[in-house]
Amino acid sequence: MNRPLNKIISIFFILTLLFAPLLPGAGVLVPGMELSDASSDFDHQFLRSVLRQLDRYARTAGVSRMPERITIVCNRDDRYGFYGKNRLYLPGNAQKWLEDISMRRKVYSALAAARFNSRFSADSPGLPEWIVCGIDAEIAAGAASGQYLTANRNFELLSAIAGHTGNIPDFRIMCQKGIPEDPVMREFFAEQARILLHITARNGRIKELFQGSSGGKTDYFIALFSSAGEAANSLADDSETLLWNQHHPMPVKTARERLAELEHIFVTEVDENGESTGNFKEITAWQDFAATMAPPRKNRNALKGQFATGFIRLGKMLSIQEKQLLGEMAGLVSGFGESGGEAEKRFAQKLHLLQQQLSRREKVERFLRDTLTINTPLPDNFRLLFEAVSGSGRTLTPEENNFLQQTINQYLL
Repeated sequence: MNRPLNKIISIFFILTLLFAPLLPGAGVLVPGMELSDASSDFDHQFLRSVLRQLDRYARTAGVSRMPERITIVCNRDDRYGFYGKNRLYLPGNAQKWLEDISMRRKVYSALAAARFNSRFSADSPGLPEWIVCGIDAEIAAGAASGQYLTANRNFELLSAIAGHTGNIPDFRIMCQKGIPEDPVMREFFAEQARILLHITARNGRIKELFQGSSGGKTDYFIALFSSAGEAANSLADDSETLLWNQHHPMPVKTARERLAELEHIFVTEVDENGESTGNFKEITAWQDFAATMAPPRKNRNALKGQFATGFIRLGKMLSIQEKQLLGEMAGLVSGFGESGGEAEKRFAQKLHLLQQQLSRREKVERFLRDTLTINTPLPDNFRLLFEAVSGSGRTLTPEENNFLQQTINQYLL
């Protein structure tokens, strides 16, 4: 039994049960599904929470549920699976599901088959641990402010690591490993699982993922792409637009690096008639790119479109003000190389304003971070660090642990 994980998962279900109105022993869980012979209201609330999350994935992916009305019967340990067309038996009850992830793997697999109208085998061990963990974590993320605004469900650890390293961690490794014992790595694991489920639903492949993964292949998501390399590149791009948006903009340091990268582009050389020679040259400044867009270059419109697209995509991951400036810059690219150089002049002005806006956000974020560090209670501010050095946590090295202990001693004096 993974007691630390169970403690985290149970927060949402228990709080929801306490504040929800009492429900009858038999009742509607979600449209098309009802519960019969519940051992407690906790069974009802647990199942409803999981089914609602599965329905969110289904709506995003455009998946239709089973046409039959399904009645769930739980707490019958001798039965598991579909009996006839409209009765689904689940072993155990909410308390047992909460304590045993192997049971949740089977329960979630059966519920997903019903909601996604997909194949189901009672002999299967159920969904992989990473999918179960992702569903649990997504439900927990919606327990507070996330229930009112989906954008409040952020990916704090994954965003920080991606912003610091510039890379999205390997999803295949995450899928192949079980739930980590280390509490900090466990939270990171849950965020990766959540975001992979989000992306798969947005791509309309969630039904295939659940159906294929139920067969025991933990990294089945690779089969949804043409190759492992294409999967890694596509997921990295999709992850960024979920990690960073107007509610949680990309870190300023990362934004500046990406902005500089946009100025690096390869263009074909052309002859005196504007035809491509087949040779390429690298451009490292937007001014040089603008200079090469003058007539008679025949492919200038395609190159301008490619150049502008990068600014539009970056804008989607920044604040509202920064997004607006990048959109205006992208619009000005179409005028590069035309007579008078007015587009280039205005582009430079917008770029200067963007750099000023980034600097302003950087100062605001530093002020807020420093203020929170000083005024937030120590256990709240350094929760992950405390978890990293407690119990079986192995996230910190001995040197980092000593530094933390010295800092705590000085802080408390």
